Amino acid sequence: MESKHRNGDNKLLTPDQKSAQTSGSTSSFSLIPLLLTGQSISPEARQALRENRVKDAAVILMEEYGLSWVEADNLLNITAC
Repeated sequence: MESKHRNGDNKLLTPDQKSAQTSGSTSSFSLIPLLLTGQSISPEARQALRENRVKDAAVILMEEYGLSWVEADNLLNITAC
């Protein structure tokens, strides 16, 4: 039988769900897969992402959409220059 724990809402959680709720998790969320498959960005930015030229893609997106470095950093998970 699988071990279960309760969260603050008194719902039973499996061990995997419990570890996913642990603060300080090192997993990150990236929008890059969505940007690669969508049509919302220019072909140039998409190509830069495919070639792992993330900073080049950031510059292109900043120019196209008026993003700041902080916004580009948040969108692409890069360190702002």
